[in-house]
Amino acid sequence: MNDRLVIIDGVRTPFSKMGTDLAALAADELGRIAVNALLTRTGLDPAIIDEVIFGCVGQPADAANVARVIALRAGIPKSVPAITVHRNCASGCEAITQAQEKIIAGRGSIFVVGGTESWKEDDQNEQPGKCAHREVPSWWGDEHNRQQAMKQESRSPRGGLSPSPPQSPATASKTAGIGTKR
Repeated sequence: MNDRLVIIDGVRTPFSKMGTDLAALAADELGRIAVNALLTRTGLDPAIIDEVIFGCVGQPADAANVARVIALRAGIPKSVPAITVHRNCASGCEAITQAQEKIIAGRGSIFVVGGTESWKEDDQNEQPGKCAHREVPSWWGDEHNRQQAMKQESRSPRGGLSPSPPQSPATASKTAGIGTKR
């Protein structure tokens, strides 16, 4: 059994400030755009996908299982299961982890995995172009800073990863996978 995880390709939508260029796009639409681009660029037949796993913290009310909505809207067959995972600040990473665990367990070998988020203005009940500002408990700042420090610590050379740009691990994995066969 080959339980090695190889990332073949990666696609992302651009970042933008809340309430600006991408404000009209919901999380499921941003995910659909990325998955469509991935399928087009790789030529991957959607029928051979074992599962779609997407991370999303703020799932839209009209797309409660945003991974399923993304998969169906991207043309992936209804027979392919899709699940959404939620892990604050790491939902996309959790999606990758779950795909790897399923590979090890022999529950698939081809996964479309990602993360999507959209903090649309209408979700924040604010005027166009304005960001929502809310009072948070005093402990939130300290906890948030602690979590961010732990995240940075895990990326340090001592933790085994260098603080390299996000594209580098995907590029390295893709390079490692070139020439491999299924």
